[in-house]
Parts: sequence; C-alpha cells; structure tokens
Amino acid sequence: MPDTADASAAVDQRTTKRVSANWSVAIMQSAGVSYVAEARDEAGELLGYDIDPPLTQSAYDVVAEEVQRAQLLGYAAAARYRKETGGISVAGQPIATDRESQALISGAFALVQQQPQTVIRFKTPGGFVTLDAAQMSAIAIAVAQHVQACFALEADVAADITSGEIITPAEIDAAFAA
Repeated sequence: MPDTADASAAVDQRTTKRVSANWSVAIMQSAGVSYVAEARDEAGELLGYDIDPPLTQSAYDVVAEEVQRAQLLGYAAAARYRKETGGISVAGQPIATDRESQALISGAFALVQQQPQTVIRFKTPGGFVTLDAAQMSAIAIAVAQHVQACFALEADVAADITSGEIITPAEIDAAFAA
C-alpha cells in the first residue's frame, strides 16, 4: 500500500463524497485524475485505501456532478435560510423572522388563540407596539406563510438542481430574489 503522506502531498484539489457510513470516494486532482477509495471507522480514522485503478473521465464526471449537485443543494438551503430569516413587512410594519422571532410570534399567537382578550406587547425595530388578538394573528399567519413559502421555494429549486435545470449559484440567487 502506498505511503499516505506521498499520496496526499501531490494533491492539488480533493473532493470527498460519502457513499456509506464507513466509505467515501475522494476525487483527487493533480497532474492527472486519480481515484481513491478510503475506508474510515466511525471516529474518522483511516483504515485503508486503494488507488487502483485510475478513475475514468466519464466516471469522474458522474461523481463530480454529484458533488456539484450536493454543493448546490447546500447553497440553496443557505439561500432559503437567508430569505426565511430576513424579515417581512405586515401592514407596513417590519417584522423580524429570525428563528427566535418566529418562536416568540408563535407563542404569542398560541396565547391569543386561548385567551383572545390578551393584549400583546412586542418590541419591533421601530419600538414597542401593542397588539390585539386579530393583529397578532395576522402577523403570525403572515410569518408562517412566509416561512412555508421559503421552504416550498427551496423544494422547487432542489428539484431543479436534481434535474440539472439549475447548475449555478447565480441561478439559485435569481430564484430566491424573485
């Protein structure tokens, strides 16, 4: 078996794709294209590897496409999160939609559902506001619809990535900018 230090020293770029709990396929590029199958235990310790045979260009392309798809899916998830937590406007008022605000709004909504006479006091970027049950419900519903629309958009973008219709981060950005 070749020396691990020698094998990794010549690598200019390495991309790894997990294929099972203990195996990953690493694409290593240097002067040429090489294939390395690594076996690792649950702690990530290298158990062994095989560098023979070299990966054919067509096989490399398939794995590289899968790696690119995984990267694009991760980029789409990050774009969804930014849009989801970026805030909305309800009746001209800015409403924060970060995860903590979503939880506070959901809690206040649950309270006014059980006790409609409750007056809610919230701190907004513009200062404190007093909300009745109907106003709190409108905000909570708008926030929930916004969050769900963000996840629905991510699902559509993910389907387009999987089908090959979306192949660049710029296309993902355009989808989330709309």
